[in-house]
Amino acid sequence: MLFSIEVTSTYYVVNNLWKAFFCSVTCCSVFMMMKFNAIADLLTNTKFEYFEFDWEVCSYAVLGILCGAIGAVFVHMTHRLIYIRKHHQIDFMTHRFRYTLSVAGLCAICTYQAAFMRQQDKDILRYTFQDKVEEGYGKDVWEEPNTGFNLLIYTMYKLMFTAVSYSTPIPCGIFIPTFTAGAAFGRLFGYIVNSLWGTTHLGVYSVIGAAAMTSSVTHTLSVAVIVFELTGDMHYMLAMLIAVLLAFAVGNSLSASIYDYLFDMKKLPYLPTVKSSLIYSQKAKDILKPADSVRSIHKDSSLFLLSQVLEKDLSSLYKLPILDEEEQLVGDAGVRNLRKYLVSRYVRCSQLFPYSVKCRLDAYFERLYASNESEIELIQPSADSLLQDCGDSSGSEVTAFWNSPIDWNSYLLEFDEAPVCVLEETPLAKVHFMFMMLGLTQLYVVRRGGLVGYITRDSFSKHGA
Repeated sequence: MLFSIEVTSTYYVVNNLWKAFFCSVTCCSVFMMMKFNAIADLLTNTKFEYFEFDWEVCSYAVLGILCGAIGAVFVHMTHRLIYIRKHHQIDFMTHRFRYTLSVAGLCAICTYQAAFMRQQDKDILRYTFQDKVEEGYGKDVWEEPNTGFNLLIYTMYKLMFTAVSYSTPIPCGIFIPTFTAGAAFGRLFGYIVNSLWGTTHLGVYSVIGAAAMTSSVTHTLSVAVIVFELTGDMHYMLAMLIAVLLAFAVGNSLSASIYDYLFDMKKLPYLPTVKSSLIYSQKAKDILKPADSVRSIHKDSSLFLLSQVLEKDLSSLYKLPILDEEEQLVGDAGVRNLRKYLVSRYVRCSQLFPYSVKCRLDAYFERLYASNESEIELIQPSADSLLQDCGDSSGSEVTAFWNSPIDWNSYLLEFDEAPVCVLEETPLAKVHFMFMMLGLTQLYVVRRGGLVGYITRDSFSKHGA
């Protein structure tokens, strides 16, 4: 539950807390009931040697820094592979099934080249999380030809093929693969420390490596709590927190979270964190889109003027600002609601239109309603050309329809008379906080009531966020 809160939002909506808690308890209950099945048995409780705060804490800190750097490289590699596939830079990667089957075949071939590669993640975690490896934990598998060499190969293999697999257009997880890779790297680092200075905490290095690597990739700190729950051992809490904090700091300074990259590439409503150097020095006027680029409509406009506005490219707007005769902002209405309202008004009046005109208008309004915002400019013919072509044959009914005023009291419009707006001098920190807490998609910037511009979520990305 803590991980879900941390990874999904900076400011958590409190009324979602009980839902997350209920789901977590249900999941844990089902997991405990299935624990008799070896498939659901992920880890056994560990029991490490007594831990003392001494010079070895420095080696845990170094491990955290290394995991942070490796995690950042992994995120950049994964992001680059997904970017190449989505932007068709390599033709082979654009074929969904061919690319996915090729990756699966390549992973299978590489996996079965060595015995330690064929082990499941839970078996590898059980092996690496032990200070003193007992029989039955795959000890023999890792000793041929050399344990340290095998751990190095496995870490590189796991991270590389996790990135390649994540670039395929199918659902897959990122937490357990990076967790396992971090465990193997931590064990390898423990062997290096043992060969240089000697240590009895090989399992602790593995656990800390797993948490630090995952923290670097996902940019979360709650993974440390998850590890404490998995292992049932808290002797190494201080070393764990030091390494995870350093891994988080290094990963955060070198790359964005893997989830943030995916949000950005999929064009999801993702609000990036604004750099502190900008959030305290800039104001709303520094990132707004100016009023001359804003599609707006006056409150006394006719249906004809509304259709002209809806024909334009409105892909950057979720709502249209409504102005009065003095260019003052008096409200807003959703673009989809405006389109739905215009079509419904046409349907009610179209029975009185001449048949030839009605056929052309039917096709026009059908395209206007069904098209995406980015395709509106392609609609032919436009309302202007329709009005000119029909001429006198359109009849007074059609002319009256086009000249009809917009009924802002219609339930279809959901007209908002109090849209969220800020002044030009509003600090960027406050604007960013409003987007976070209120879940805004856009807000307006005004000067003495007049519309100056608007700010959307992508405004933060385009201005150094």
